[in-house]
Amino acid sequence: MNPAAHSNFESLSNELLLEVFEYLDAYDLYLTFHALNQRINALLRRANLHILLESSKNDENVLNGILSFFTPSQVRVLSLNIDNTTLAKQFVSFTDQNLYSLNIYKRHGNALFEIIPCLSRSSRIKYLRIDEAFVYGVSSTRSLFDLIFIEYSAYFTSLVVASISFHYYTKASRVQTVFPHLRHLSLAKITLTSTLTDFLSSSTPNLRSLVILPTIQDYLSPTFALKQIRQLHLRCTYNFEYVASLIKIFPSLRRLKIDYVNYSRNLPSTNPICKSLTEENLPHLKQLTIDFEPAVELEIVKSFTTNEFWSAKKLNVIRTMNKMESRCPMVKSIYFGSRLHSLIEKRFI
Repeated sequence: MNPAAHSNFESLSNELLLEVFEYLDAYDLYLTFHALNQRINALLRRANLHILLESSKNDENVLNGILSFFTPSQVRVLSLNIDNTTLAKQFVSFTDQNLYSLNIYKRHGNALFEIIPCLSRSSRIKYLRIDEAFVYGVSSTRSLFDLIFIEYSAYFTSLVVASISFHYYTKASRVQTVFPHLRHLSLAKITLTSTLTDFLSSSTPNLRSLVILPTIQDYLSPTFALKQIRQLHLRCTYNFEYVASLIKIFPSLRRLKIDYVNYSRNLPSTNPICKSLTEENLPHLKQLTIDFEPAVELEIVKSFTTNEFWSAKKLNVIRTMNKMESRCPMVKSIYFGSRLHSLIEKRFI
């Protein structure tokens, strides 16, 4: 076969090369292709960039090369998973209004209050994910919630998807800014007070999907309702009485997922509460998933099969076996409709 007939990487069209480049983060892209030839360099300057900073990518020459060779307008996604706050601030400052996805993982702790202000004032971030770190011996009176939704809210008014995990139990302050594009919101370890429900009601008019890991519930008016929310995902250790009082404020739910951790074994007295609440107050519900960790006794199924409502829903049960008593079946999950795993996007790119 004629060697000239063999295709090679550089024979690909510019459009295909740009697609290949976007599968790599900026560090690998620069390390592999920079200075190969003038055509490749020109294409590199046109590519949309995902800058992924992590501990394994620490060559200073490459990092400095990224900042000197590429332009801020190329950076579309920035992911920070490093301990070096100075370097993190340097790359956050390098971005401009074209940055649409920002991911900060469990590294920085209180340094987040230095990193966020380095964003461009013209930022139009659509996807935000922050996992707040625990810093031993260091506490802050400032709240990450307040930082995002109050102090620097102007940077985040274009948000569509936001996932924020607080290490410390957090109370929301009153928010004045409206986030008209926000559709999916995940908040971990936040106290469900009237202040937070006011925020959800007045500042997120188009919110459709909510994931919360509440810690305690303050008094909520029984007439209060978050009618715009269609999807709700709860993870809690509380019994069904708590859940019953909570989901009353979401009358328009189509999809509901409840993750129970260390679920109470007092099944007969608590299960009918959730059953009756669903039958009476969630008329539009199309999908329900209740997952138990650890698994619970099979007896729980009886609470969801004694009414025509549940018969019509064609309830499904996922069973497992008790490791200590091999002949004792246990329930891992109860659901109708398609089984739900998560109600918020995990993909931020």
